[in-house]
Amino acid sequence: MPDTTLMSETILFAGLDDDALAKVVEAGRDLEMLRGDVLFREGDDPDELFVVLSGRIAIANKSIDGRESMVALMEEGDLFGEMGLFDGRGRSAEARALETSVVTAVPYGPVRNLYKDDPALLWRVVAMLAGR
Repeated sequence: MPDTTLMSETILFAGLDDDALAKVVEAGRDLEMLRGDVLFREGDDPDELFVVLSGRIAIANKSIDGRESMVALMEEGDLFGEMGLFDGRGRSAEARALETSVVTAVPYGPVRNLYKDDPALLWRVVAMLAGR
């Protein structure tokens, strides 16, 4: 089962009441990754977001000539893959493990339901996006 404490500390889920957090955590699943494993590729259809439990995940784009450029490094407690929750477009980058890592994958459905039930929670999204 995903880590409740770590999930509650991410900006997207911080301050959720116990019931709401439990719904998110229960929907999640932990994924173990080895160095080089790809979680998703640029252009993939998104349907879940991720929280790093351990290890490091590179978020990278490829240029037209095939060169890779790392745009972000995700470490313990970092949340990524959430943009598709809001814009409905394909993944904007690739996510790949730089070392043995564990991430929690949370389907978009339970998260969307939280926002439908309590739209005030969307202010957390605004804070998260403003900080990027």
